[in-house]
Amino acid sequence: MGGALLSCGPTWSAEGEMLQISKSVDFGDAESVEIEVELRVGELTLLAMDGTGLNGNFRFSSGHGEPQIDYQVEGRRGVLRITEAGSNGNDRSVDLEGDLEDGFNWNFSDHETMWDIQLGHGQPLVVEVNAGAMAGTIDLRGLSLQGFKLETGAGDIDLDLRGGWLGNSEVEIDVGVGELELLLPEGMGLALVLESGIGSVDIEGLEKLAGEQMETEGVRMPFWGVEIKPESGGWFDRHLGQNGVWTNESYGQSTTNLRLRVKVGVGQLRVRVKD
Repeated sequence: MGGALLSCGPTWSAEGEMLQISKSVDFGDAESVEIEVELRVGELTLLAMDGTGLNGNFRFSSGHGEPQIDYQVEGRRGVLRITEAGSNGNDRSVDLEGDLEDGFNWNFSDHETMWDIQLGHGQPLVVEVNAGAMAGTIDLRGLSLQGFKLETGAGDIDLDLRGGWLGNSEVEIDVGVGELELLLPEGMGLALVLESGIGSVDIEGLEKLAGEQMETEGVRMPFWGVEIKPESGGWFDRHLGQNGVWTNESYGQSTTNLRLRVKVGVGQLRVRVKD
């Protein structure tokens, strides 16, 4: 096991009741890195930067949202975990207010957390983000990617997956309540399996498959056991019958394919395919 390569040169500053700390991590000789980010309630910005490793600026209220960073290298793989200090990893409950028309808001009255994380492109990355409630931007353009996972109980998230995907890769997204704007790369095979509850779904750049295609085109769509709801009209079909599978023509034909499983319980999903 390689030693931790965490380089912490924190600079603290007080802004009223807010604190701020900056940290950096050198990924060292790891050939690939798995990154896990977990926060209870807060704002997250996750972007690419020149160079390697991680640079982070973390702003939080006293007693809430302080980052705890651990980096280990095991064999050829690095594992970086960023969690809230004192969190047990299980309590991510939040208070929600609002409805579908007005939008949902979570309660920041007791504390405020803003994490700004930048990742270098030196190694292939697998990125996982878990949150109770989060608002923010995740833009993976410029990174070498092998996988991505996002799970949040509530969120208002702009997610750009137009990174440099290495071979066939998997993406899992689970948003309980909220809004998700999803940008996908145009130059590779794409398949999206959607489970959507109550809300709106707007997908451009992909074609929805019929149930017969699911059974007869297994090479193109190897997602077995996915149920496609009939679209016969009415309120229940509009709001609860939005499950399905969408692909582009390159899926299964390209040397690089991206398969996505997306779940949105209550809220809005907007998907676009762009260069």
